[in-house]
Amino acid sequence: MIQRVNAEPEAAIINETVGSSDMRVELEIELGSATSTFGVVLRAREPRTWYEAVDQIKVNEFFYVLFSESSVALYFHESGKEDLLIKSADIPAKRSFQAQATVAGDQIRVYRDGQEVLAAVDTT
Repeated sequence: MIQRVNAEPEAAIINETVGSSDMRVELEIELGSATSTFGVVLRAREPRTWYEAVDQIKVNEFFYVLFSESSVALYFHESGKEDLLIKSADIPAKRSFQAQATVAGDQIRVYRDGQEVLAAVDTT
């Protein structure tokens, strides 16, 4: 997927009907500029309460990985609040790379070009 600079954001829903919160996502990413970022949502949960006239993303819970040219970060989003859980040390700047995120049990692992760059435990 190539996201052009100044293009409207694109979204995809994955793991909607698999029936498991364990998943593996692998993507080829090409960032459009040095300031571009790309995100992958993991373990999105249904909101505990459905609000008819509210943007559900604001009340939902999920993890997301944010890739930039020289770092990777893992966040947890809950009820409109985002917490940075872990950020990689600076890694060599690249605009094109293979990204992989794996969630199995309570383990979250993120790779760039086959190298593990983040590891975290899901305590939610």
